[in-house]
Amino acid sequence: MSYYLKKFWGANLTVIAIQICMYATQASFTLITVRFTQAILDLDLQSFLFWLGMLFAGWCVYLILDFFMRIFKGRAIRKMNNAVRRDMAATLLKKDYQTYHAQDNGEYLSWFTTGINEIENNAWEAFFMFTSYTAQVIANMVVLLSLQWSLFPLSLVSAALMLFAPKLFEKKLEHLGQMCAQGQAAAVSVLKEIRQIMKSNKWTDEWKTRYQAFLEEHRRKKLLLRLLEGFKA
Repeated sequence: MSYYLKKFWGANLTVIAIQICMYATQASFTLITVRFTQAILDLDLQSFLFWLGMLFAGWCVYLILDFFMRIFKGRAIRKMNNAVRRDMAATLLKKDYQTYHAQDNGEYLSWFTTGINEIENNAWEAFFMFTSYTAQVIANMVVLLSLQWSLFPLSLVSAALMLFAPKLFEKKLEHLGQMCAQGQAAAVSVLKEIRQIMKSNKWTDEWKTRYQAFLEEHRRKKLLLRLLEGFKA
């Protein structure tokens, strides 16, 4: 997946830059809150209003950055997903007839639906989550150093737990994802078979209806002929 991350490095770097600005703004809330609280303790109304305005402005900036981050992240993910789909389609086009039909069409359909969803959740979303956590941790470390340097070792330990704990469940999640993809492929195949059966039954019912209508019309014609013969006699 690193190939696609590098291929669209511009779009991904834009998202990372916005994340850095966003979490730097969020981390600054701690410093602003300290100043805000100190102004309350000092009964300094002017300082209190100033830091209150700074806090409000900081939240506005954070929400705006979060809004743009979601937009640019969605665009970057769509670009990478479309590139993966194009490569999948190119791979299928290169297969010969026998190799292509060796697998069920439902499995190929699952590649473009469940497969892409799995790639998006386990690759792109995981990558941006990693960069998000990294930016958040670095910003908070800077704030801690500015407040109390003795808290820095504790922050390193918590950062290591935050970054590496999810990897303990990575293999299990990957296995569950593969099982989900196989299950959806089997479900798609079953649904196609059910559709074919329903379609064939529909045609059978239609022919039965036409046959019954034909028999009914034939009975009416016979009855009409008998009545005409009776009048002639």
